[in-house]
Amino acid sequence: VCSSDLEIFMKRFIAFVCMAILGATALYAQQQNQQILKPIVQYSEIDFCLQLLKNIELKGNEVDALMDIQSVMIRELQIAIKEKKKPEDVSSLELTVVQAQNLLSFLQRSSLTGGLADRYKRFTDAIIASAQTKK
Repeated sequence: VCSSDLEIFMKRFIAFVCMAILGATALYAQQQNQQILKPIVQYSEIDFCLQLLKNIELKGNEVDALMDIQSVMIRELQIAIKEKKKPEDVSSLELTVVQAQNLLSFLQRSSLTGGLADRYKRFTDAIIASAQTKK
């Protein structure tokens, strides 16, 4: 009877440890997704980015992600207008890690001319730099 009780205890203990590991992993992943990045960008760059996003091709399951990103940027521009900010003034755009990843993914699909490459690079570099400071 003792070995049977020990066997049951060990099985339950192993199951508990596995559940604890899975829970900790899920919690860590959730915290990563909820982390807020704050890239510093000019208001004109936010508007530029919105213009690029208007012309990308999407799959139907990406619509919500795009609209989510656009709403963050539009809200920031509305605040700028309300506060009478200039296009060259800077903002700390607040994006979750997932939103930032989606934004960079969408921007990679955009078509632009060589003359706009510096603006594109400046915007994407700001996002990447904000993510690197979080590590």
